[in-house]
Amino acid sequence: MILVAVCLILLPAILTRQHIFIPLEFEILFLIIIVLEYVVADSLSLYARFGYYDKFQHTMIPAITSFMGVLLVYIGYRFDKFKASYLMAGIIIVFVTIGLGAVLEVIEYGYDHFIGPATNFYITQGALTQGSSILDPFTDTMTDLMFDIVGAVIGAVFGVWILIRHEKGNKKSLLDEEIEIMKYYRKNNNIKK
Repeated sequence: MILVAVCLILLPAILTRQHIFIPLEFEILFLIIIVLEYVVADSLSLYARFGYYDKFQHTMIPAITSFMGVLLVYIGYRFDKFKASYLMAGIIIVFVTIGLGAVLEVIEYGYDHFIGPATNFYITQGALTQGSSILDPFTDTMTDLMFDIVGAVIGAVFGVWILIRHEKGNKKSLLDEEIEIMKYYRKNNNIKK
């Protein structure tokens, strides 16, 4: 999965000959998600060993995802493609992140009921992805969605807070430098806006 993640990260740069690339901040955050999910959780069997590890994941991954959404909004502001207030952007990011969490729950359901039994392979050390050692599947799904909401709000609020501090401090960040490089490539290679 880490190799797939690295390929996805490099794909835009390869396809556009370095004109568009994924900023380093996104690469790091994306790889943290992959490491938390596939290296720490699955390879160490934390889902099976700790009943509430899933809730930690359902808080951390939406928090990181919504923070990435805030960074995307910032890039949109810098390219003059996004014109909503930070409050409205934060609300949209929270709802999109919650929607992604709901899609994940549907995927878990489908895996447990169709793919797992058909292949006789369960990624969580023989356990179902829905339900836990402590909760029934319905309660597990509902609490997962609640933790998704908490994580999404934390990530969006933290991201917006950082952007507001960044604007007040009027400092250049690595992301600002990467945006300037992308603007330079776009301008010098006559890429349409």
